Amino acid sequence: MKLKTLLLALFTAGLAASFALAGPPPAPREGKMPVAAQEKASAAKDKGKEKAKAAKARAAKAKAARLAAKEEANALDGCRPRVAFILQGEFVSSSAGAEGTTLVAMLVKRGNAHAKRYAGKQVTVTVGDRTRVIRRGPAEASDLAAGDRLLVHVRGCKSADETMALYAKHVVAKPAAKEEDDEDETTTSTTTATDTTTTTTTTTTTTP
Repeated sequence: MKLKTLLLALFTAGLAASFALAGPPPAPREGKMPVAAQEKASAAKDKGKEKAKAAKARAAKAKAARLAAKEEANALDGCRPRVAFILQGEFVSSSAGAEGTTLVAMLVKRGNAHAKRYAGKQVTVTVGDRTRVIRRGPAEASDLAAGDRLLVHVRGCKSADETMALYAKHVVAKPAAKEEDDEDETTTSTTTATDTTTTTTTTTTTTP
């Protein structure tokens, strides 16, 4: 009898100890977002990563384009194109170049200190999508006409020789003198015709 009582007491004590060690279940953590909110936050984070990746790709592409432009401008001679070559002369012809560029042939009559070597020679200038062309306002290389007087701005290297490729930054074209005279005559004729019409109308109105 005493043995049973002792065993029962030991069993009860062990059961109580196991409950005491187990303790109550952990309470939910305060501030924990619901599953839907977690998924939304994760999607927003992924979207932000994609935008950052796209922006990085655009920056890398722009940097590559700038490096390519510098390589073109200095004719791949390893220097940085910081010198301005100013060419003045007459338009001769144009033709299609590589990668959408236009090759403009011009007869150089004079130039600044760096471009004097080209005076009296016919050179070819490359006009690309970064070149600003002016001929009676914004224009394209295809708008240039025979006899146009050109002012071309090329940036290159001071140490470059006559074999340097000429990539134009700015091209300013002034139409030939004959074309300007024709335009002046057309304007004068139009003005005279308008004045004549006005005079005739006035005379007819005042006649009794």
